[in-house]
Amino acid sequence: MAISITLPDDKLTFNRVEYKQVKDTLKIKPSGVYFLYDVNGELLYVGKTNNFRSRLLSHFRGRDVSKPFYRLIDSVKVYFVDDNYERELYETYAINTFIPTFNKSKTYYDDKSEELFEIEERIRELEEEASSIREDMCSDGMIDEDFEDDLQLITGIYFLNEERLRAIESEIKSLKKRKALTL
Repeated sequence: MAISITLPDDKLTFNRVEYKQVKDTLKIKPSGVYFLYDVNGELLYVGKTNNFRSRLLSHFRGRDVSKPFYRLIDSVKVYFVDDNYERELYETYAINTFIPTFNKSKTYYDDKSEELFEIEERIRELEEEASSIREDMCSDGMIDEDFEDDLQLITGIYFLNEERLRAIESEIKSLKKRKALTL
């Protein structure tokens, strides 16, 4: 048995910079569920409120849960819902259906395990490649005997290896940050 929920038709979409033009509408219809998006249309956060004006300003200013992403907020979609019970249902449904980046509570899905596995696998591959490069750089057989006297070639290979090691270290650092955010 699958539960099917449809979001309300009574909604308003606006850019963050248009907030002043819509705040009177939000005063007349103060409660509901809201979706916060970045400039690329990626869903950042879903929440519910009984006071849109106050809650959205709180997000725009980076208070509470929005501190990590408030500068990313570009547009907002609000669904007007008077009943508190309905707001609760819509919010939980939206969080688990649309999987916003920054919602932590009310998440009843586990889509992170595959991403974590891929990150860890890539880190292992990069560490093995770095280890192999370091071994080659330290071994006597790094350069073919016919070219041992060619200092330019030896220097070039050395710098290429150093450059690749820096790139590997940078990618590993980036992956570890991504992994920490995923957890």
